[in-house]
Amino acid sequence: MTKFFMACAASFMMTISSVGIAKADQTIWLVRHAEKAQDGTNAPDLTGKGQARATWFKNFFNDKNIAAVYSTSYKRTYNTVKPTADAKGLVINTYDPTKLDDLVKAVEEGGQDTLIGGHSNVTPPTVNAFMGTNLPDLEDHQYDRIYKVVITDDGQKYMEIMFSEPRTPDAKNK
Repeated sequence: MTKFFMACAASFMMTISSVGIAKADQTIWLVRHAEKAQDGTNAPDLTGKGQARATWFKNFFNDKNIAAVYSTSYKRTYNTVKPTADAKGLVINTYDPTKLDDLVKAVEEGGQDTLIGGHSNVTPPTVNAFMGTNLPDLEDHQYDRIYKVVITDDGQKYMEIMFSEPRTPDAKNK
């Protein structure tokens, strides 16, 4: 009887190894840091409104399978993704926004669903680096964009733009 079970297990393992395990789609979420304080420095923290948006992001990403989080070293960006990372028990990896190819390579090779925090002049170029698109930089007042990049199991890529709350006005409606 034991030999029978061993033979069945071996046959099952050979079947699995010959079929392989399908690679799942990878989703990369990209956000600009939330509203920043105007404190006269080049490294301000978040305002109360920015902290509220960071909490909104945490709630939005709660049911997403994020397994890696990246941020630039600026505290406004770090503090935007920190509530999500903390809720998921993840360490925040820092990246150099002048080396987006390195970030894209690390994220794609990691194969995990990922959240990346950036800046008005970093987040769209990061999407462009993943997608080969030419999105313009965000305007200074735009904090509500959420970019979703999906890399399918067969290597196809698509992007969707969503919005967080509260919405920030378009320049013509400011």
